[in-house]
Amino acid sequence: MKKALLIALVLVMTGCSTKFTYNNLTWLAYWYLDDYVELTSEQKKVIDQKLYDWQLWHRYQELPKYQAHLKELQQDVAEQKLTMARLEYHHQQISEHWQRLKQKVVPELVALAPMLSKEQVEQLFAELAKRNAEKRDELLKELAKSPQKQKEQALDELTSDLNDWLGSLNVAQEQLASRALDDYLDNRMLWLDYRSGYQAALKTQLLELIQAPDQQKQLRLAEDLLTPEGYRSEQLKTRHQANVLKYRQFLLSMNNLLSQTQRQHLVNEINEYNEEIAALLRE
Repeated sequence: MKKALLIALVLVMTGCSTKFTYNNLTWLAYWYLDDYVELTSEQKKVIDQKLYDWQLWHRYQELPKYQAHLKELQQDVAEQKLTMARLEYHHQQISEHWQRLKQKVVPELVALAPMLSKEQVEQLFAELAKRNAEKRDELLKELAKSPQKQKEQALDELTSDLNDWLGSLNVAQEQLASRALDDYLDNRMLWLDYRSGYQAALKTQLLELIQAPDQQKQLRLAEDLLTPEGYRSEQLKTRHQANVLKYRQFLLSMNNLLSQTQRQHLVNEINEYNEEIAALLRE
């Protein structure tokens, strides 16, 4: 469900069919949920109404905020006003968009939790554990490759993303991307460990809640869903923050190397998302 419900938040960051995705959240929610747990007809009716309410709220309360933010970002890029402080500002804005969505959805979602059966909770977390195991196996295979092979694959992926946003890179920009990857701290195994531990805690809380519902259990579950960072190891927190700072520095350095053609390409890409939001608001 999380993926379907949060599509609205990431619409400005994805290149897929945004309007179709946004306008078909109910169908997508069921498609996604089918991979994890089978809902009863009663549960589907309740979720239908919640999805409608959340989407209505998001369309008219949140999309205008995204639109205003994108215009600020577009202006900063076009007028070459990006600095470390402005990058931090934009990252903070994204975080606030995400937090507002969670603050809206999570308490209402937790209130629905007692509708789940013990079997559904077990089914949900068994599937999550299975997918975590698959991701761990994939990562171990990746880590078994030579450092050079891992670097080449990561650089191909990064270069492809940059090409989408900026157009073709020049030699200096390719070298910058390569150096940035050398500085990056690989936290993938730490993230998997965190995810497994966090999900185990949520499973315990959900089972306790559905077996004996009370307000304190709901509040505790909502708090953990709103602030999952508390389950991250200190090592992950430190390394993640280091990567955030490295990433901002990389973006600033890349911005300083943009040609006028690349800068206009980026401005146009950002504008496309704003036009999609404007179209959604006109519907």
